Amino acid sequence: MPPLDYLNFDLLLEARTAGYRARVVASPAGEAQADFDLAPLTPVTDVQTTGAALFNAVFAGRVGDCLTRAWQTAQAEAKGLRLRLRIDEQATTLAALPWETLYWAQQARFLALSVHSPIVRYIEQPRADPPLAVAAPLRLLALIAAPADLTALDSEHEWHLLQTATADLVAQGQLVLERLAQPTLAGLQDRLRQGDVHLLHFMGHGQFDAQTRQGTLFFEDAAGNAHPVDATTLAILLHDQPPRLIFLNAGQGASSDGQNFFAGVAQALVQARIPAVIAMPAPIRDTAAITLAHTFYKALAAGYPADVALTEARKAIYAADPADALAEWATPILFSRAPDNQLFALGAADEQQSEGQPTVQVNTDGGTYIEGNATVGGDLIGRDKSVHGDEVHGDKVAGDKVAGNKITNIYVTSAASPAAPTAPLLAATIERQTFEPETVLIPAGAFVMGDDDVASAAPRRTLPLAVYRIGKYPVTHRQYAEFLKRNPAQPEPDKQHWFLRKPKKAWIDHPVVNMTWYDAVAYCDWLSQATGRHYALPNEAQWEKAARGPSTGSGAGQIYPWGDTWRDGYANVNSTATTPVETFAQAASPYGCLDLLGNVQEWTSSAWGEDDPPTAYVLRGGSFRSQANAVRCSARDSIHPASKVAWRGFRVVLIVE
Repeated sequence: MPPLDYLNFDLLLEARTAGYRARVVASPAGEAQADFDLAPLTPVTDVQTTGAALFNAVFAGRVGDCLTRAWQTAQAEAKGLRLRLRIDEQATTLAALPWETLYWAQQARFLALSVHSPIVRYIEQPRADPPLAVAAPLRLLALIAAPADLTALDSEHEWHLLQTATADLVAQGQLVLERLAQPTLAGLQDRLRQGDVHLLHFMGHGQFDAQTRQGTLFFEDAAGNAHPVDATTLAILLHDQPPRLIFLNAGQGASSDGQNFFAGVAQALVQARIPAVIAMPAPIRDTAAITLAHTFYKALAAGYPADVALTEARKAIYAADPADALAEWATPILFSRAPDNQLFALGAADEQQSEGQPTVQVNTDGGTYIEGNATVGGDLIGRDKSVHGDEVHGDKVAGDKVAGNKITNIYVTSAASPAAPTAPLLAATIERQTFEPETVLIPAGAFVMGDDDVASAAPRRTLPLAVYRIGKYPVTHRQYAEFLKRNPAQPEPDKQHWFLRKPKKAWIDHPVVNMTWYDAVAYCDWLSQATGRHYALPNEAQWEKAARGPSTGSGAGQIYPWGDTWRDGYANVNSTATTPVETFAQAASPYGCLDLLGNVQEWTSSAWGEDDPPTAYVLRGGSFRSQANAVRCSARDSIHPASKVAWRGFRVVLIVE
C-alpha cells in the first residue's frame, strides 16, 4: 500500500503582460503569490542546474516561504506534500519547461525523486471520478501502431520490452497484459466494448498538427498505413469506457499549443474524462523504458496513487544510473484530473460481492426499474416498493403486479448497486451518490479552539477531536432538492428560490437558505438513511477546526480560512444575496473547505448555554449581510432552533469512526 497520506500544494503559474506570476491557490500553509522572470533560467548546463534555476525563479519570496511552511506541516503530520502544478493556458513557454527537474537546493534533492514530494501537472475539472472498485488483476491493453508509410518502428521490439517489464507481475497474478490484435481505431472500439480495460499503453508515432491545432496519434488503417487520430476523436471514443490511465509513449504526446492548452493528446484526454495520462515527450533507452514500465505498473497494482507510483519508477531509473546526463527519470510527465491520483480501490469489488444482499432490479413496462441492495421477503421489495399479492420463487414472480404497476420482467443479480458508495471513508476522496454532498477528510488530533481576544470565543482551549469528514461547501439547493423529492411532507423552504418543489436555475448551486435547525437535522437524518452513512450537523469544534486548519504548537490555527490577514474578495460579505458555493475558490481552508465565512450563517449541533432541552444553538461563519470585521473562524453566534431567515443554511459532517 502507499507509504504516506498526502497534503496538496496547488501552484498556479500564469503569464502576465511582462513576465510571469506564481500563485499558491491552496496549501496547508495558506496562499501566496510572487512574480518571476525566465531570464535566470538561461544558460543551463545540467539537469540539477536547470532544476535549481526553475525552483529559485518560482519559489522566491512569499511563495517559497509558503512552501517551507507547508512542508513543515506535512512533516509534522507524517504526511507527504504533493506539488500540483496548474499552468495557465496562455503560458505556453512555461508548459514546455521541465518542471519534473525541480531541485530544492536547501534540502539538496530533486522533488520528483521522493515519495514525500511527487509532482503532477494538475488539470482541474468540475467533477473528478472516484477510485474504481476493482479486484486484481489489473488489465493492461497494449496498442502498438507501426504504420508502414511512416518512419519504421520495431513493433515486436516494443512489445518485447513491455512483456519483459511486466513478466513478473503477470506471473504473480497482479496484471493481465494483452496486445490489441488490430491497432486500428475500429479495433480499439471493439475491444473497449468488451470492458475490463483498466490501463491503456500506446506505443507509436504522435505529432502536433499546426494547421488543425490538435495533438495527433497515428493508428493503422485497414491497409496498415497511417491513420491520424486527433485528440478530440480519441477522447470521444474513450469517453464511454475510459481506462483509468493511459501511457502515451509517443514523441510529441505531451505537446501543447498557445491557443489551446489541451491541444496535446495527453491534456485533451485528461480534459475529456481520463483520470490520468503519462506522456513521454522524448524517447528513453531500452533499459530505462523497462525499468519505468516495470516499477510503475508494479506500484500501481499495489494500490499506490499514480503520481507516487511514477515517483517510484523515477527513483528506480535514477538508481540504475545516477550519473545519467540525460536524466531520463525526469522524462515522463503525469497529467491528472484526480485530486489524490488514487485511480483504483483494489479489492473493493470482491468485498462488494461478498457483503450484503443481492441487488433486485424490477423492469416495468414504463422502462424503469427498482434497484438497490434489497431483499425480497414476504411482501417487501427494498425500502418502499411492496408486492401486492405476489410471490417470488427463485428468480420468477407469480402474479403480475408490483405496487400496482404491471411487471414486464423481474430478475435478481448478485451485482452491487452502482450508486452504492464503496471507497473507504478515510480515503482523501470517497465515492458518493449524485445527491450526496462532497466532503473533505479532517485528521484526528488535538485542536486549539477559540480566541482570548473574542469575547464569545474565549477562552482558548485544547480539545481532542477524532477523525471526521465535513462538507466541502454548505448544502446547496441542488442537493436539498433530492430531499424534497423523496419527502413530500417536507415544505419548500421559500418561494424566491423554489418553484413546484424544484430549485430555480439561477440558484441551483447557491447554498440552500431559510433553514431552521429542525430542517437541517431532518436533512441529515434522511441523508444518513439514503446512503447508509452517519451524517449530522457538525459540532462547533468540528466546524472551527475545518476552518482554521491544524493548530501550530500551543497556538490555534489561522484567523481566517486563508490565513491571518483579511483579504477583500475572499468572502461574500456586506452584500445583498448569496453567491454560488465555488465562487471564492481562492479562500479554501488548509483542509480544502470553502464558503466558511460569509455567504450563509451555518447551524451547528452545539447547544448555546446550559438549558435542557436547549433553547438556542450555535451559529458559525457569518453571512452575506455581515461586515468584514465581524467574521473570523472563531466568531460565534446563536439563535433559537425555529429561526428561519434568508441568510442561514448549514453543512454536514460525516462520522467515520
